[in-house]
Amino acid sequence: MENLTEKDAVVAAQDIVAEAAAPEVAPEAELTEVAAPEVVSTEVATPEVVAEDPKPSKKAEVIAKFGRSEKDTGSPEVQIALLTERITHLNQHLLVHKKDHHSRRGLLKMIGQRRNLLGYLKTNEIERYRAIIAELGLRK
Repeated sequence: MENLTEKDAVVAAQDIVAEAAAPEVAPEAELTEVAAPEVVSTEVATPEVVAEDPKPSKKAEVIAKFGRSEKDTGSPEVQIALLTERITHLNQHLLVHKKDHHSRRGLLKMIGQRRNLLGYLKTNEIERYRAIIAELGLRK
């Protein structure tokens, strides 16, 4: 190092400063992949799932259980049962996503619609009303 010119000394000093400023990276670290965050499955609904209605198979089960015939989807009992499924599903979503006020509004609209259908049954056919209440467990 004794025979260095002034220019060589400046370049050597710059190399030393650059090495001190840059952190050392092991060659293995450059080749390793970044691990993806682990996805944890939970019992509660995720936002993608909540946006949908209950599964079609579940819907068919409800229609078969509460409908007067195979293709009966319009009777108040079927509508109340389907709304109850959707309300339960959305309620689980809102337990996780407390600030989701748009979905909360939809929940309140569904509850109001179910209340109107129950009121219709109560005034017109009290026995069907009592049967659906007992079946779904809506009243205590």
